[in-house]
Amino acid sequence: MKMKEIEITGFDEEYPPVLRVLDNHTTYLIFEIFPPENGKLTDDQIDNLEDILSVVTGVEVIHEDRELFIIFSDAEKVIEKVVRFFDCFDSFSFQPISRLSQRANDYMSTLCYYTDEWTCDRDTICRYFSSQNFPLFEPFIDFQLIFSGYTLTLTRDEVKRDGRHAFDFRLFSKSKIEKGESIEYEKEGDDYWLDCGYHHAPFGFYMNQKGEIAISDSGDFQIICSFYLKFVEQYALDNQYFYEYGYYDCVETYLVEEYLFANRYTTIPECSDCYNTYYTNGNVVVKNGTLWGSSRRYLYFLINSRKRGAAEVEKMKHLITSELNYPIKSIQEIMAPIEAKRGY
Repeated sequence: MKMKEIEITGFDEEYPPVLRVLDNHTTYLIFEIFPPENGKLTDDQIDNLEDILSVVTGVEVIHEDRELFIIFSDAEKVIEKVVRFFDCFDSFSFQPISRLSQRANDYMSTLCYYTDEWTCDRDTICRYFSSQNFPLFEPFIDFQLIFSGYTLTLTRDEVKRDGRHAFDFRLFSKSKIEKGESIEYEKEGDDYWLDCGYHHAPFGFYMNQKGEIAISDSGDFQIICSFYLKFVEQYALDNQYFYEYGYYDCVETYLVEEYLFANRYTTIPECSDCYNTYYTNGNVVVKNGTLWGSSRRYLYFLINSRKRGAAEVEKMKHLITSELNYPIKSIQEIMAPIEAKRGY
């Protein structure tokens, strides 16, 4: 078996990690000491490095042993991404934002960031907007400076490396700004809508000058979140809980709240808005949310413990169907005829 060895020199001068590229579509990333003693990796980054590298490379990565990570590719572009990630690691580090909760800041610190492709300073952004006769809306500038280039992912065991949950935050690439390319936007009433990222769902994702995030698949915009910081908070909360317990058609909002408050649930304000409300009792999170591409609402359950959490959710579903006399249907049942009609 042929092997090529690459030393990554920019991350740890004393104990540089090594890539061993094999000819069987596999690459070994080997640390002499892991966790590294240089203190560059946070505890969350240490725990989630395989998932971070999976996002960086776009291929599966597993933490096989203490010092060994296996990258399931020997492609040159994949190797370049790994080397660049570690060589430029200091540039990838997320700086805490006072407007985010500690949970969200901790979450953001585990994510990868394509700095050299998306970053630029405020003056450059403002000059770019002005050269295009585009208004200097602060939410667009703030989003570009802080979040453009991040990929929001989930690292729960059940959804690791599942691209369905990844959301690429993207506004303007560095290349687009440097070349002075035209800003493409849609105008609806007083709102300016910019493409703000990519998700596997069959919609375009947009943000307006107020920071609201919306989807569109036919020219109409459906707002799904009141502000991009809320969107990050929601991802961070979702990532904190270990298991999904399904999506269900929602009863009237006030009936849900009455039941939850009577059973000692409280709202989670940093994640909640008029489109999605989050409740928790510490063990279960209930989301009363907006269904993408539909006017319907839905209930979404996250649990910490399969045994206890699942039992609580089943009890809740039973009470809703019996006491409130409302039949619960899964979102799959609800969406099947809608998606069939759309041709998905």
